[in-house]
Amino acid sequence: MKQAGAKPKPAFDWSQIDALRDNFTSDVPAPAGSFTINAYASAYKLLYRTAVNQLNAMLRRGELRTGRFVGRDAAGNTRLLRMYWRAS
Repeated sequence: MKQAGAKPKPAFDWSQIDALRDNFTSDVPAPAGSFTINAYASAYKLLYRTAVNQLNAMLRRGELRTGRFVGRDAAGNTRLLRMYWRAS
């Protein structure tokens, strides 16, 4: 008999995904001249949300490209950062 509110078990083991995630490294460097949303906002003295809106508009027009690359945040922690660069 099923208990009310019991969650179904997934068909995979999360520990396998955790192992992949813990060993994640990227050997693909960010393109030269790429920048983060925070860097763009700081350079043009914009609020973060305004910077996001402007970058998304440039993405839609095909003027920029974006991707996620391993980098260091302001505290020095390794993490995935969304980087933008000029489309060529």
